[in-house]
This record gives sequence, structure tokens and C-alpha cells, in this order.
Amino acid sequence: MVVAVCEVCEWNRQQECLCIFRWSTGKVRTASANLARYIAMSTTSPPRNIEEELRALQPKIGAEVCRILGALSHACAEIGDLLRTGEDGLVDAAGNANSFGDAQLRIDLLADALIFKALKQTRCVCTASSEESASEVDIGGDPDSPFSVAFDPLDGSSVIGPNFTVGTIFGVWKGDKLRGVSGKQMVAAGMAIYGPRTVLVLSAQGCEKAGVLQYELRGAAALAGWKFLGEMAAFSDTVKLFAPANLRAAASHPGYGSLIQFYMSEKYTLRYTGALVPDIYQLMYKKGGIYINPTSAVAPAKLRLLYEVLPIAFLIESAGGVAAGADGTNRIMDMEVTDVDVRTGACFGSRSEVERCASHLPASPNVE
Repeated sequence: MVVAVCEVCEWNRQQECLCIFRWSTGKVRTASANLARYIAMSTTSPPRNIEEELRALQPKIGAEVCRILGALSHACAEIGDLLRTGEDGLVDAAGNANSFGDAQLRIDLLADALIFKALKQTRCVCTASSEESASEVDIGGDPDSPFSVAFDPLDGSSVIGPNFTVGTIFGVWKGDKLRGVSGKQMVAAGMAIYGPRTVLVLSAQGCEKAGVLQYELRGAAALAGWKFLGEMAAFSDTVKLFAPANLRAAASHPGYGSLIQFYMSEKYTLRYTGALVPDIYQLMYKKGGIYINPTSAVAPAKLRLLYEVLPIAFLIESAGGVAAGADGTNRIMDMEVTDVDVRTGACFGSRSEVERCASHLPASPNVE
């Protein structure tokens, strides 16, 4: 047993250490101390720097947004590297829960710490909020040109144990607050997919071409480079693929039940993992289909508007798809974040598929 200083919590000025490196006694395992040093050394720029590439190829995005996306891309590279090569116990329970009551894994807290540190070092992000802590944290960015970032550091961590694909989701807003914003004030969004490959997709206001930029990580994080794979755009109405989330709602939601029967009778391909990021990425990769997450009185909404739904809506619309609420009608990008814990159902996909959802889902009186 050794004593270690938690650099992450020190800069975040938290009264009590919330990261995985310290027990309540102030002592940590040697392995965890090594991870603390890994974070402290985790700020070197990779050879293929997304910030520099965006500044050169997409000058209308703006230097600050390029810097933020570059920092997030590097943090995502390190999270992916840790998932592939990390030490024993990373997917063990941390023994505590986040502010929403969700059980946390040690890797949840590590991913959270890596992203917070990366954002602080941009010096242009004033406010950041993580789904793991659900509060607006002042991280000391330039108040004259402030940005705010909301993120889910490791979405789908409950399926890490069985080795399913998981991911990181983030959204960027101009300004120094996140409560009261909507998707209309977003300036960028992205998500990383940690599967057989580590892939990053992002989009920003000011891109000279429509669509979502896609990168693949090559090499270990310390020497990693992001290889540009091209743009993801143009959702098609001919792709017959469905990802039905919150299936418990179908038992008391006749509209949802009829939709499931339609997909089955029309021989749609079922592709659903239970993790939001890979389920959305497959729609973008296949250029069509539908992800549907309705709600009912017995199966309420679980997706959080700020940390998950709005950033994904930004990406889906940038790729030529449609992002609507639980009944397939209201545009998600118009929804306001009245509180960090606002939750909603969602329909993401091709226009014709979202319209089909709208024709079925309002039939149930149990829709929230």
C-alpha cells in the first residue's frame, strides 16, 4: 500500500476524492497509483492531431472548438487504450453510485477524470458537466470566450463485463452554462466507439461539407494517430434495420407493440446491443434504419437529454437523419435542458422510419 496524491481531484478542487485512485483512508493500491501517473502523463499530443487537422481543413469551425475537439479526441484515445490494455479490476464496481443513483465501475471514474483533465487544459472551457457527477463544474476557462461541455464518459458501462461495445458521448455549447440551453445553441458534438476498433465521429457548426467526420484510432494511445475515414452522410429510406430499446414499454404501449410486429412481418434486421453508442453508430454506418426508445407509465424514460440525447441528435441531423422525441414527433434539437437530469425517449433514424414511429406511437395513452 502506498499513499498517492490525486492530481485530478486537486485541480477540480473537490473536498473529497471521487476518483478511483484513493480509498477513504487516503491509501491506494500500487496498480491504481500507476494509473494516477498514467493520467498525469496523458497530455502529449498524438502524431495525427485532430485539432491541427480541423484547423487546416475546416477553418470555419473556429480555433477554440477545434481545440476542444482535439482535447476530447485525445481523452477518448486513452479511454479506448485503457479498455484494451488496462490493469485488473477496471471493470469492477467502484463501491459507490453517481448522483443519479447508478452504480459506478472503476473505469467510469477513470474515464470521467481523463475527460475533465483534457477539458481543463484547453483553457477555453469554462463549464463542464459529466453524467457521473451531474453538476456544472467551473474548470477555469477564459470567461471572455466561454464554452461549456456536457459528456457521458462511458455510456453502456453496464455491458462492459460481457465485453460489449461501449462509448463516450459529448456535446459542446457556446457560453458558460448548460441549464437552459437547447440543441439550437450547440456548436459541436461527437462520440467515441470502443469495440474491435476505436472509432470517433464528430460534427461541428462551420464544417464546409455536410455530414459527420469519422476517424479510426491507429496504435496505442501514447503514440496513437487518428486516421480520417471520410464523412458519414445521406441517410437512406431503404435500409430495413431496427434497434428497439426499452422493450418493457411494449407490454403496456399498444403503439410500440404494433411497431415491433410491423418490423418483424416486414423482415427488418434486428440489431440492438443495449448500449446507446453502438446502436446509434450502426445507423450512421449503415446509412439508415431506426433506433426507437418509447416510454410508458411502467417503463419511463431513461435517456438523459443533456448528456446523451442532444449530442446524438446533433450527429444524426448532421448525417442527414431525423432525431425526434419518444412519440416520433417533437424535434429533439428544440428541447430545452431545464435541469441536468431531464430524461426523454427518442427516435433516431431515416425520415420515413421516424414518420412511421409518429403514426404508431401516439396511439397509447401511456406515453409520457
